[in-house]
Amino acid sequence: MASVYIPVQNSEGEVRVALDQLPRDTSDILDILKAEQAPLDLWLIIAREYFKQGKIEQFWQSLEEGSVLEIDEYYANVKYERIAILNALGAYHTYLGKLEMKRENNENFKIATQYYNRASRIDVHEPSTWIGKGYLFVAKGDLQQASGFFKIVLDEDPNKIPALLGQACVEFNQGENQEQYKATDSYKISLKLFKRALQVHPNCPGVVKLGIDLCRYRLDPESVEALVALGIMDLQTNEVNGDCSSYKQPWLDKITFILQFGKVLPQQGDFEKAGRYYMASVKEINRPQDFVLPFYGLGQVQLKLGDFRSSLSSFEKAVGHIYVQLGQNEKALEIFRKAARIDPRDAQVI
Repeated sequence: MASVYIPVQNSEGEVRVALDQLPRDTSDILDILKAEQAPLDLWLIIAREYFKQGKIEQFWQSLEEGSVLEIDEYYANVKYERIAILNALGAYHTYLGKLEMKRENNENFKIATQYYNRASRIDVHEPSTWIGKGYLFVAKGDLQQASGFFKIVLDEDPNKIPALLGQACVEFNQGENQEQYKATDSYKISLKLFKRALQVHPNCPGVVKLGIDLCRYRLDPESVEALVALGIMDLQTNEVNGDCSSYKQPWLDKITFILQFGKVLPQQGDFEKAGRYYMASVKEINRPQDFVLPFYGLGQVQLKLGDFRSSLSSFEKAVGHIYVQLGQNEKALEIFRKAARIDPRDAQVI
């Protein structure tokens, strides 16, 4: 694990701090930082490591201690690190404010504003502060004000990723609250901004691609590509269970999504999971004409897995439902009987 070294004043010595062994009581490490008047970038490194370890209280204490008036006075000529500490505190309180249900008289939003204002007084032109203010106003629901902050940054640097993503979020949220003809323009602008961010930084987090797919869905709710992509994103945190009860998001038609995802998984070599998705779609269907594709897909997966008996049964059921749609009920009944002979316990053909 990495370590940081705190220079000891008036000597060539250093205090080694292993980042994987940071003390639970922050006073131990903070006392050393203050006593040795350590560079502020070390305060930031230690605070960030506390955050990465999920020690949020220690993260906040480290930053809070690094923002007190005495520190400001001693490090008066150190601009960037002081601003970074204040902006980190502003972002933290913005996050806490979002967790609260109320937007009016939100104490955390007020505290975040104070930190960002302090950062602006150090350097009014610092883009990270404008970006932080933009996200604060997105959280507050003031999209027009948020857009103004992001555009200040983008006017200076059109490829600034955090500002691009912030403005993309503004446009998307504006589209959510507009009439259809206006919303379409907002979604198109949002899509353009998300795409630009991905072009500038191809290794952007998955949330950027999620933004692209949400915009595509809003512009074309029938887009299979968008539906499948949204489903893949959603499944990174949710597994389809037997009755798919977790799939009730407004942007997804449950059966369409499951079928399309069943088609995607075999391309990734995950045939067993693909089979579960096809079976899940069968359980959701209540119209006879919808059974053909799930059983056909399931038969292909079972064939690939070497389960020839089940594969034959699935294909028989697919053919049987085709005959039902053609109105040839006698042939359909004959096919279903064949499927029943393959597996007499199969409730889907009994």
